[in-house]
Parts: sequence; structure tokens; C-alpha cells
Amino acid sequence: MSYQFASFFTYSRSGGKKGDFKVAGCLGEAFRDDGFCDHVTTPDKNVSFAFGSRESIENAIKNYEDNFKDSRGHKLRKDGKILIAGVFSYPPGTTEEDFLVKNEYLTKWLKKEYGDGLRCVLSHKDEPFKKGDWEGETHYHSHFFVVPEISENIDKYHCGIKAKKEARAAGKNKLGENIAYKWAMGDWQDKVNKELGSFFGFEKSRPPELKEKRLSRKEYKILAAAEERLQEAEVKNEWLLNKRIQLENREKEVDNKLEDWEKAVAKQSVYLQEKEEALQKREKEVSDFYRRPEVSIIKKALDDLKNIIPEVKQKVFEAFPVAFQQLIAEMAKKYREEKGFKMQQTDKGSKDIG
Repeated sequence: MSYQFASFFTYSRSGGKKGDFKVAGCLGEAFRDDGFCDHVTTPDKNVSFAFGSRESIENAIKNYEDNFKDSRGHKLRKDGKILIAGVFSYPPGTTEEDFLVKNEYLTKWLKKEYGDGLRCVLSHKDEPFKKGDWEGETHYHSHFFVVPEISENIDKYHCGIKAKKEARAAGKNKLGENIAYKWAMGDWQDKVNKELGSFFGFEKSRPPELKEKRLSRKEYKILAAAEERLQEAEVKNEWLLNKRIQLENREKEVDNKLEDWEKAVAKQSVYLQEKEEALQKREKEVSDFYRRPEVSIIKKALDDLKNIIPEVKQKVFEAFPVAFQQLIAEMAKKYREEKGFKMQQTDKGSKDIG
């Protein structure tokens, strides 16, 4: 493996949408913290520093988080990029002496490349090659860490992000931005090969049997368009999944309400059944009551009374005028006596003389 291997990535506190690129994970792996270096059989916590320290990285990150403001005066977001971390791998067969010389050369190159933004350069010697002719031999590699000053954006140190922003400002679409990003990162790899490759003993690319086929511009556009459609499909699928979950939850709510309603109807049915049975029992009691002999006699007497009452009523009305006239005459007589009127008899009858 004498072909070039150099790369770098950006990190934030939250790790972004997927949460894979967190500052804590990056520093934990670099400084061999427990739980962050399971890929190493026997981690060596005595990390070798060529420049800076962990404290210098963490202080720079805290200072940047606390004091950075963008052009609109907004503070840094939780998913805002605050750290660039990269790695340079040394080829198989590198001895301890070769490593020290090359690592010193690399550190000088990094200081020139990133200036005051460079916070630390460290090396690992506890990871062996896992396959091939050099299996089990030490795989020397160096990590570097860059944190911007509080007045700077991270794109000052990240050529890919810078090219992407410039493409966006020039009115390029998403595909154009991605192409600009990839070209800038390719230029950085060319620069690494030109300024470090020969000294490190690197080949610019992999051997033919390991080299991946390079896509033409047309093929790349087709692939990029397919990836974009795939992303849109994933977004749509996620939306559909959320809708499906909402519908399933709504269906559960309806089922629960239906179940409650059925229970209420069943309870009401039992209540009405009990009422029906009570009414039937009452009707039977009433029916049995009317079938008793003494009730039959009373009923017959009432029926006879209904027939007698109209006759009595008629006789009462016929006798009422005569009785009423007699009552008036008695009241008039009593009134005259109280007032001292005298009665005189005439041939034709009595006549009051006042």
C-alpha cells in the first residue's frame, strides 16, 4: 500500500442530521478515550504529539462556540461546523526513524497550509496493518486538527466548502455545487501528492488492479441526477412513512372509540333488557291482580255505577230549578223581615207595603 492516503472531515457538536460526525467522537478516537477506540486491540493512551495538545483544541473550540457570530450577528448553531480533522497514512515498511523525519516534515507543511488555525498534530503507533504482506506491522499515521479563529468561517480552511459556496453564489444548482466541491477536493489531493507524495514515497493513485474506474463527465451527471432522484425518493418515502404512521395512529384512535361505543351500547342493551323484563313482570302482576275474584266483583260494581250515575245526574239537574227558586224566596223573606217590611194581604195574594 504505497498509494496516497490523505483525507479530512468537518465535525460539529451535534454531528449534523445523521449524527455521525461529532466533535466528541472525533477527539475520543484520536486521544484513545474509553469507548471510542474499540477498533484498536490494545490502545496506547500515550499519544505522540508533534504540535499542540488536546487542551489547545478544546479551548479553541469553546472560544469559537462562545464568541463566533455570522454576518447577520447570529451565534453558531449546534450543528455548525467547528472542527476540521484529517489523517495522513504512512506506507508499509516505514521505520520508526523514517516516521519521525516524515512526521516533522508533515507538521511544517500543515503549519504552512493552515496557519493559526492548526491546533494540534498527533500520531498513532498502536494500529497494525490487518492484511497483506505487512499484516501485523505498525501502521504509522498522523492526525491534524484545525479550529478557525472567532472572526473566520470554517470554509477558509476547507477548500471543498469554500468552492461549494462560491458555486452557489455564482448561481449554480445543487449538481454544480457538488461538482465544484469534488473538483476542489481533487485539487487538494493533487497538492498533497505534489508537495508530500515523493517525500513520503506515495504513488498518486492506486495500482491498476485496485483502481476504481473513473467516470466520464456524462456518466457523472447521470449518476448525480440518479442520486438526487434517490434522495427525493427517500424524502418522499419518509413523508409517506410518517403519513402511514399518522393514519395507523388515527385508525387506532377510531378503533378505540368504536370499542368504547360498543361497550356503551352493550351496557345500554343490558339496561334496556332488564327494564323490559321488569315491565313484563309488572304486567304479569297486574294481569294476575285483575284475575282475582274480589277484583272482578269490584269491577262489576264500578261498571254498574257508571250506568247509574247518568240517571242520578239527570234527576239532580231537574230538581235544581225548583230548589233554587225556594231558596230565593226564603232569602227574600228573611231580608224583608230584617228591614221591617210589613206584609199586606190582598185579594189576589200578599203584597209588601213599604
